Amino acid sequence: MEQLAEAIGRLPKDVYQPEHRVIVPLHADVNLPAPEHVKPHAYALVNGQIARREGDSMRVLEDLSATTAQRIRGLIRVRDAVRRCLCGQLDNSEETAVIVAREQLNQTYDHFSAKFGSISERANTLAFRGDPDLPLLLSLEHYDSETKRATKAAIFRERTVQRQRPPHSVESPKDALLVALSERGGVDLDYMSQLLRRPVREFIGDLKGMIFLNPQTQRWETEDEYLSGNVRAKLQAAEAAVISDAQYQENVEALRAVQPTDLSAPEIDARLGSTWIASEDIQQFVEELLGERGIHIGHAAQLGLWSVRGGWSAKASVANTTEWGTDRRGALDLVEDALNLRTPTVYDFDAEKERDVVNGPATEAARDKQEKIKERFKTWIWQSDERRERLVRHYNEAFNNVHLRTFNGDHLTLPGASPAITLRPHQKAAVWRILQTPNCLLAHVVGAGKTMVIAAAAMESRRLGLARKPLIVVPNHMLGQFSSELLMLYPGANILVATRDDFEKTQRQTLMSRIATGNWDAVIVTHSGFEKIPVAHATQEEFFQAQMRELDVAMAEQRKDESSRVVKLLEREKKRLETKLKELCATERKDDGLTFDCLLYTSPSPRD
Repeated sequence: MEQLAEAIGRLPKDVYQPEHRVIVPLHADVNLPAPEHVKPHAYALVNGQIARREGDSMRVLEDLSATTAQRIRGLIRVRDAVRRCLCGQLDNSEETAVIVAREQLNQTYDHFSAKFGSISERANTLAFRGDPDLPLLLSLEHYDSETKRATKAAIFRERTVQRQRPPHSVESPKDALLVALSERGGVDLDYMSQLLRRPVREFIGDLKGMIFLNPQTQRWETEDEYLSGNVRAKLQAAEAAVISDAQYQENVEALRAVQPTDLSAPEIDARLGSTWIASEDIQQFVEELLGERGIHIGHAAQLGLWSVRGGWSAKASVANTTEWGTDRRGALDLVEDALNLRTPTVYDFDAEKERDVVNGPATEAARDKQEKIKERFKTWIWQSDERRERLVRHYNEAFNNVHLRTFNGDHLTLPGASPAITLRPHQKAAVWRILQTPNCLLAHVVGAGKTMVIAAAAMESRRLGLARKPLIVVPNHMLGQFSSELLMLYPGANILVATRDDFEKTQRQTLMSRIATGNWDAVIVTHSGFEKIPVAHATQEEFFQAQMRELDVAMAEQRKDESSRVVKLLEREKKRLETKLKELCATERKDDGLTFDCLLYTSPSPRD
């Protein structure tokens, strides 16, 4: 120590002259342009002061407590450190630079957590609430709410993002197909030709049985896509196409091999009320049941309503009131109840109670008669050879026509996803199904990884151009968890998380503007918040107009059949829609509706 003091004493004095700079403090009313790298509503340090971006300018926050300001400053440093770490991984920086950025992130995080605790603690999340990168900060920790302890995520130890580039060349047509499915989301022969550096005609034969040209859409499809769905209709289209082009013979042979086995009459459940059974057959059954003619069966498909009408002789017949019905509920009434899936109940008016009460014996008798009619119908419907063959053929063509598709997502590479997380085969299959179908239900059990599936599907939809701005709707209590898990899988994702406060009446328009103008990889909102997003006036008007056009067609058909009861019901429904349309037109028209390319709606599992 004495030698150190002597050495310091020999150093020259007054060599360093500190530069005196006067920093003028900013105030909230100072309008500074916002830097491009600062996201909307994000915190930033401007000349050493905490500011927040509002629109295209930065607003200095002067009303913060000292502790809150310190928390925000620390979180800003952690956020900037993790951003530098991610950018280094994505821009192909040298590995040494990536390691340095990772060490700086560790130091910044350790300094913050030593003073203020884990980022997931309530005081820290409240201080940084509203910043779009808060979910990114939360994804840095694995937080145990029971023990109140947090452990560091993988980004503190290893590279979590790889800059993946699709291959520029492949050796085999099968490999080219897999790359096309991953990078294009479907069969792209031109892209495959570039990968193979060969013209299409030279390798198309090697893909026989793997891809098919759909004659209806003139689009190449994979074997699992083409040989699934309504394969009966596809077979008819292929058989018609092969007449003029022999290349479709391969389609015909493949489709014939996957045709569902026809069901026989005993295997088909034919009951009163089945919409695939024509009203003419129901009419014939009732006429034979009662031994009377002039029975009319009406069916309004728009309302799902059946009606049964009979003349005076049919209503007064013994078959209607005794054999197949009761004196309180005739067979015609019981058939109508069965067609409309109603169980008959007989009521009597109680003068003392001044209300209707159930007549037990009469109700039981009516229900017994209805069951008798139903059983008779199941036997009668298959008795005629002509009717049996016609209905069996119609049922198989209309309902027994689907060959289920098997989805395989093994070819998915998920560019941008963290290599520290590996999706399981069933998760990749679910992602591929979402990408290939207009809608999908993930009926998986708790712990099967639905959150990662939805996150990957949203990011892949955007990458492939299937969606420009995916919207994910989550249960209210899962907003933070879902956002952080998405960023664990895609650390570099640019997401907007809309909290409950964002959907308050005074903030809703601002939120809509942020959603519409921001280049977000995903927008995450809660169920309750999503319900507050109104449907555009034009969409509502078109919906009501389409419903009323359908009712007009239905009323015209029912008037031909002289079914006045059904017509009145249809007129009542149309009047209700007209009232709603008038109310809609009377409200103020605003451009408050949003259109999203992709909607992913999440709901808790039954056991949650």
